[in-house]
Amino acid sequence: MVRKPRIVIGMSGGVDSSVAAALLKEQGYEVEGVMMKIWEDGDFYSEAAKDACFGIDRSMDMENARAQAETIGIPFHVVDLVREYRAEVLSYFQDEYFSARTPNPCVLCNKSIKFGHLVKRLRDLGIVFDLFATGHYARVSRDISSGRYILKKALDTQKDQSYFLYALDQDQLGSLILPLGVHSKADVRQMAKKYGLDMSSREESQDFVIGDDYSVLFGRKPAPGPIMDIHGNLMGEHRGIVHYTIGQRRRLGIATGEPLYVIDMDKANNTLIVGPKDALLAKEFIVSQINWIEMVPGKGQVIEVRAKIRRNHEEALAELIPVDASTAYVMFHEPQYAITPGQAAVFYDGDAVLGGGIIETVKKMLA
Repeated sequence: MVRKPRIVIGMSGGVDSSVAAALLKEQGYEVEGVMMKIWEDGDFYSEAAKDACFGIDRSMDMENARAQAETIGIPFHVVDLVREYRAEVLSYFQDEYFSARTPNPCVLCNKSIKFGHLVKRLRDLGIVFDLFATGHYARVSRDISSGRYILKKALDTQKDQSYFLYALDQDQLGSLILPLGVHSKADVRQMAKKYGLDMSSREESQDFVIGDDYSVLFGRKPAPGPIMDIHGNLMGEHRGIVHYTIGQRRRLGIATGEPLYVIDMDKANNTLIVGPKDALLAKEFIVSQINWIEMVPGKGQVIEVRAKIRRNHEEALAELIPVDASTAYVMFHEPQYAITPGQAAVFYDGDAVLGGGIIETVKKMLA
């Protein structure tokens, strides 16, 4: 009789990861649950941090995860990764904002912490397992002809989270199992009832820190500076560039006869540039730090893709031309709003993720 793989599943205290764990056990796998501890007591004093992956309510989430694991009937572990998270994710987040860029810490956390340090620490602790699982809505398969592991969208495209997993390498994808990729959210709610899981647990969060104010994370106080319009006119004073992002309209602190948006941030002069919505339009940008999944294209090869430039962006047709192994030029067929340096751009061919990287420079259509 062939032994089924042993699986460790990352649990968050939410319904999705708990259902994924119960589903794997029902399918006959030997399953153990694990949760990362990435915060320290006293990290936050703001309710703005609640109900997200990093905030003041995470101790309750840990107890929820422990209770769900007990209901399912699987062992549960907590792994302290506070030091690694602070050194790699929080420092990156802070440095990017102080550099007038808008980062996506969830992508880095998945690559480096959850599928990196956590998996290694579990093995260092002597926990034996073959595969690592999560409650993400996405799918992984293997292309027989190339031998490469392929990341695909979830069948429930409204819940798809492949965008957040584009940075995983072949080794990480090859040891990953995603039980919810073929299920809808409605399926998951029904399974939660079937398995007797606590439906009052929070939904799985796709937010780093909930809300629009990340100031609880910045540590040092940013310097205020001028707000200028695209014609060079002084419009007011900002609270510090870290409080703003490209495309932002609210909380600018200036009154005008027309809506104004953050068009650009001049780090060298500590200046916020604002303008009309159309000034946010752009078609062309450069992406760096690309992780290729399905294939590694040749330099100068023109590839038709559908590109997604932030979590809630509706992917759009674009041409991608590799400049080198990790950099590419991208041009949308139609202009898009608020292409933002620091954010992740992910490229799709149908439901398959070709790869993705970090937006570096953007060529605006209006100056």
